[in-house]
This record gives sequence, C-alpha cells and structure tokens, in this order.
Amino acid sequence: MDEFNAIGDLIFFISKELKKDLDEKLKERGLGQGQTLMLLTLFRLKDREDITGELLAKEMGINKGNVSRNISKLKEKGIVSITSDEKDQRKKYIKITDKALEDIKSIESVLKDIHKKMVKNIEKDILIKTLEGLSKMQKNLNEKEN
Repeated sequence: MDEFNAIGDLIFFISKELKKDLDEKLKERGLGQGQTLMLLTLFRLKDREDITGELLAKEMGINKGNVSRNISKLKEKGIVSITSDEKDQRKKYIKITDKALEDIKSIESVLKDIHKKMVKNIEKDILIKTLEGLSKMQKNLNEKEN
C-alpha cells in the first residue's frame, strides 16, 4: 500500500490550498477559517433550539476551547447571539442572527467558486470515483480502533 502514500500528501496540500483561497476571499468579511466553519455548522443546525458549545464541539470534531473562542468572535461581529438556560445559567445556547444570513450567502458563493475551480476539466466519472474513495477514507479515519 506504500504506492498510495501520495494520496495523503495530495489531500493535505489540497486542503492547504482550499484554506488559503478561502482566507483570501473572505478577508474583507473579517472571518477566519474557524469562524467560517463554525458559521456553516451553525447554519446547518439553525432549526435546533439546543445548540450549545458542547454540541458544536462534537459536530465539528474540535475542542470546546476553540468553539468558545470562535463563538466569542462571532458574537462581537453580531453574527451570533448567546442566551442562558432559564434553569441552569451556566448553560448557554447559541443562535445565528439575521446578519449571519448575509455572511452565509457570501461564504457559499466563495465556496462554490473555489469548488468549481477545483473540479474544472475533470470528467464526471472520475469525480464520482474520487468522491466514493474520499468518502470511504473519511469513514476509515472516523472508525474507532479496538
């Protein structure tokens, strides 16, 4: 299987390029990668009433400290609001604001452009096989080892 080690390297470098392009194109919005991913996750969960830092950490696979820092930055920008639970003041609920919808549209547009650039001039059947392979790789990496 050593012949396929280059796959991991390519995924790593593609990821770096994607992040660089995203940072560059979202610079004017003042959103970093962490905040952007947080906002996209919040948007995906927007219909839930119980969004907490703990839930976001689990959904995104990051630690609660990173969630807390990103949520604080998003709150400063008016993108999220935070309310306390009526029964347990330590428990905080996070909601996206109307301002977030504007940012989401901008992020989606940027991501669409980046993704279009990434798959340009690649045949559909190759893209389908690539997607299948990458999905299986992600599943393998997410499996718990015994």
